[in-house]
Amino acid sequence: MNPRAAGGDSTPSKADSPWITIGVGVGMLVVACWAVYMVGSNIWFGLMSPGWETTQGTVVKAALEGSIRKFSPTVVYRYQVNGKAYENNRISFPDTSGSGDPDIVFKKLTAKYPPGGGCRVHYDPANPARSCLEPGVSYLMLCVIGPVAIGFLVLAVAAIRYGLWERKYGPTPLRVYISRPLAPRGE
Repeated sequence: MNPRAAGGDSTPSKADSPWITIGVGVGMLVVACWAVYMVGSNIWFGLMSPGWETTQGTVVKAALEGSIRKFSPTVVYRYQVNGKAYENNRISFPDTSGSGDPDIVFKKLTAKYPPGGGCRVHYDPANPARSCLEPGVSYLMLCVIGPVAIGFLVLAVAAIRYGLWERKYGPTPLRVYISRPLAPRGE
């Protein structure tokens, strides 16, 4: 009879260990794929946006959204492409977030994008609803966050692969060494 089924020992058996590793790896893989998609799409559109078509737009609203400690500048603007009206609020790729004194950030934002004033809108000719006010990609996104997301993806695949290897061949020597009780010194 299985002691775990009878309410005995709740520690995972050696047979469960690879499945735990594989399960954690699959969970990490799902999160990593989402992160790589989100980061990758922001990097892609950021890199493509300097070559997009431009048109004149009108700023509808400039505001800070969020809390005093963590806020994001928001600029809502309208523009037309081939006679069709569009409205968007993307300033750049990725979406910007603010820090510092909100009053100073708000003054800079409204000085750059005054409500009712004009703005230059960069729009994707293949999808004019996709647009931004400041083309280009953030170097933080390109050089730090992108590689971290890819590293997390590699780590997830490695965890799954390790779990599959352990399931097929048994625990690695390191795991056997770590799981053995240590002998007292001097004996």
